[in-house]
Amino acid sequence: MRLNVYLLFKLTPKMGKVFMSSKFLKFCTLATCFFSSLSYGENEVAPILKLDSQVFAIPTLGTKTDGKIKISNEEALRLFELAKKNRSQQIFLGKNECSTCNNQVDVPKDQAANKAPPPDNKSGSDWQVVFLARLGLHSEANGSTLVTPEKSGAEQFNKDFAEIVGLYMSNNLTNESLDLIFQRSGVALSNNSDAAMAYVAAFGEKLVKNYGNSYPGKFIPQLEQIGNLFAGGSAGQCSDIHFLMLKTYKKIVGPNSKAYLVNYQTAKKLHHTDLVVENQGRINIISYGNITQNKPGQGDILAQNSKETAGFGLAYRIFSDAGEIDKMVAHIDTPMGKFLREVTTGVSSYNPFENSNYSAIISGLEKEGGSGVRLFFGELGQGDAVMGVAVDLKGVDKLSADFSLKRYLGTSLSYAHKKFRVDSSSEELHSAVLYVNTGLGVLSPKLDLKGFTIQARSDLALEGGLWFKHYSAMGDSTKNFEGDFNLISRTGVDATLKVSRKFKLDGQVEIELMPSFKTAFPQSTDGSSGAYGLPQTLGVLPNRITGSITGTYQITPQINIFSGVTYQQTPLGGVAQGTVGAGNSTLRASAFIRGAIDRNQTPLFIPGAERQVGLNLVFCPVTGKSATPIACLGATGTKSLENKSWGSTLTGEVRY
Repeated sequence: MRLNVYLLFKLTPKMGKVFMSSKFLKFCTLATCFFSSLSYGENEVAPILKLDSQVFAIPTLGTKTDGKIKISNEEALRLFELAKKNRSQQIFLGKNECSTCNNQVDVPKDQAANKAPPPDNKSGSDWQVVFLARLGLHSEANGSTLVTPEKSGAEQFNKDFAEIVGLYMSNNLTNESLDLIFQRSGVALSNNSDAAMAYVAAFGEKLVKNYGNSYPGKFIPQLEQIGNLFAGGSAGQCSDIHFLMLKTYKKIVGPNSKAYLVNYQTAKKLHHTDLVVENQGRINIISYGNITQNKPGQGDILAQNSKETAGFGLAYRIFSDAGEIDKMVAHIDTPMGKFLREVTTGVSSYNPFENSNYSAIISGLEKEGGSGVRLFFGELGQGDAVMGVAVDLKGVDKLSADFSLKRYLGTSLSYAHKKFRVDSSSEELHSAVLYVNTGLGVLSPKLDLKGFTIQARSDLALEGGLWFKHYSAMGDSTKNFEGDFNLISRTGVDATLKVSRKFKLDGQVEIELMPSFKTAFPQSTDGSSGAYGLPQTLGVLPNRITGSITGTYQITPQINIFSGVTYQQTPLGGVAQGTVGAGNSTLRASAFIRGAIDRNQTPLFIPGAERQVGLNLVFCPVTGKSATPIACLGATGTKSLENKSWGSTLTGEVRY
């Protein structure tokens, strides 16, 4: 077979500066990568290569020319082969990293291509049309299930409550006598979790009858709460009541049980606090006297679907028992929070163990650098649907000493509809949502020490959502405003060690910090006390510390194999993932296994805690004359090692 390859550079003076820019060099090197799949026969000759006077260097070689010479076929072929070899080495060493790469932990940074790279832009415009479609599938299509409390637990509570009444009437009720009653009930119920949940649900049903104001910055003490049941005083708000239920549950089951408080924004009222318990691989939500259950594989394991306090916000805040008050131990994105962040900024989550496990269609215009305008529609599971428009603005300023300052501001306006069933009745929530994500980031210069490079970065993001809500359970004439806000600080270091010409190691460490608070701070049940009591409960939550290391070996100039480990430490334990895979510029495949280091310590709702195996496949075909793909197709599938649940995501993106 005879193959002729023509390289022709015809530039006008006006286009010269543009084509000698980094963008043009990227096009040239990507074109070289494409042609590297072509082979020459033993007697093949390359065509005459004429270099125009506007071209001052051959990409990847550094060869200078005055534009007036012609080179022989043999010399053109030699330069072409040398350019291919140099370019393959540049790709291996990470000099062509994709700015829009997927941040999933099963994808090494230099191998990621779930999103199509920017196409060659010959028209001179910085804008491109982007279309993305994602389909999220889950093994559990149904929502939360209402649980009938276990009979023995409710009966035991009624028996104990009669004893508590007697002690109160005889003025012998003390904290010690209450603790003894709860511990004795634990023995009677064999420390059974189902029975204990029924016990505290019956307790919550009693306490909520005396729902009322609390103390700013602290809970109403246990003895006072129970005494107020008989004296007609306040048993506190949702946080006071569920904190007492949490402590009671742990006295019955044991101090190491996986029981926590979860605080979230609701559809009907302000923020609400529930008791959340993991039992037998399922998440149980206890709101006063009601118990609902979520199964793995339904998309949102922390979904709050009770009639009075249906969840609807950016995040779930998790709290544990810390003596006389609670403490914040985790901040977890809701599907709504991830979706609004993605359609507004292009990034769904800052946590590599999170999954974008929802369906979405996003289309719009994007400018080189990330700014864009997008229209979107999403189906988040659990009956949530969202549609709207987003504007994203990004910029980079050069600072002294080669530091860079990143600026970004994104906002979206959307309509959201939530429909679900509770107690055989259907409830609906209609909302107009204004979402804003803004922040600053600092990037240090890259330090290169003879094969070892290191770079530091820091980012501070403020995101918030404002909801104008109309909930069917409110009544036709009732509407409500509510807000949800996050302040997130991320600081990290990225490093690369070039061990040899064909082997390198990439490492990364990142810590995420955010403000923490206590659920105890509100004083009034209607929010009229504002933030009174909040300052004394504020703190800093080290939400997660993530470290990863990936080794990449270049088998051939076109094919790499890679293997890596990612570990993340959270206040509720560590999670890890191991990945192996292989890929080239068109196709990449990897397999991974992930899970909590100690499942007895780390609850199921922590991202990455459920032990799973999975596959990831990305295909970016090159068609026509362009060396750069304008489309990418991606698929990810997971299967639980703990239960029968599974999940999969199919993603396609086109840029032109």
